[in-house]
Amino acid sequence: MNKTLLPLAAAALMLLGADNDELAQNRQLKAEMARERKELQAAQEKNRKAHRSISTLEQTIAAIAGKAAAPATQPTARMLFANPFNENFSNFGRNPKGCDAAIVAVGDGKALRIVSTDGISACIQRGFAVPTGTTLRLSVKMKAENVVRRAPLGYTGTKFMLMVTKDGKTVWPDATAQQGSFDWTEQSFQYDVPFGVKNVVLVIGLQGASGTAYFKDLKVEVLEK
Repeated sequence: MNKTLLPLAAAALMLLGADNDELAQNRQLKAEMARERKELQAAQEKNRKAHRSISTLEQTIAAIAGKAAAPATQPTARMLFANPFNENFSNFGRNPKGCDAAIVAVGDGKALRIVSTDGISACIQRGFAVPTGTTLRLSVKMKAENVVRRAPLGYTGTKFMLMVTKDGKTVWPDATAQQGSFDWTEQSFQYDVPFGVKNVVLVIGLQGASGTAYFKDLKVEVLEK
């Protein structure tokens, strides 16, 4: 090798080594930050559960002592979004794309009607941002006609549900799935958004069942103490 090239080659190797060291340091730093973030989120979740446990314990002690417990602080509700389903279901997409979902006249008003004829699935869904570490309250008025489950599974029938993914794991908090025929009733549930979760998906319709379901007066709220 030309003697003049030796210093250049050595310099290049030194630079390559420095780049590798910097890359390794960056990876280590990212890993440490991810670990600290998970530890913080776990601590926040533990703190939230502890506050609830203390409140429950205070109520129990008061009941045993025959005393009136101090009224629990009622959280205020802040609306994230709402849709009466009397004009459209904008911001929602059909799943599957060709499912039968439409705004129709029902009684003296209008509502979202979803029909499933194959007994597999007919839903609309919408993703939305949530304030991490808060509690959501979701409610909707629902009516059903001849909803029949394909199999005796508790999660099939009418569907009013969230899809929440964190660290590669997905959970589906929901209102209890219904079947049969019934008039307008309010379906609702609350969900504690895990720390670190910033987006969720709302699903409305029918799953694993045939029949017709109607929905109106959807509300998605954040409960704030």
